[in-house]
Amino acid sequence: MSGLVLANVGVARPAVALGHKTTTRRAPRVGAVSVKAQDYPKPPFEEAGTFQEAAALSTKLMTAPRPAQKKASPPSRAAEEARGS
Repeated sequence: MSGLVLANVGVARPAVALGHKTTTRRAPRVGAVSVKAQDYPKPPFEEAGTFQEAAALSTKLMTAPRPAQKKASPPSRAAEEARGS
């Protein structure tokens, strides 16, 4: 029997079948994880042609008239008879 088993460290490791028992391989413990956050300058994407085209299209779609919604018509008598009402 083999498959994936989640180890205590949160890493999926393959299960290994040894006879009738299934064991799990565990990843070795590693020291603390260090996270370094760094800010990057904003790229000038607003000046790109594709951004300006998308903004113009978005504005056009937002101001376009919406189609009228159809009112729901009551079910026909034949449909009601077919349902058994």
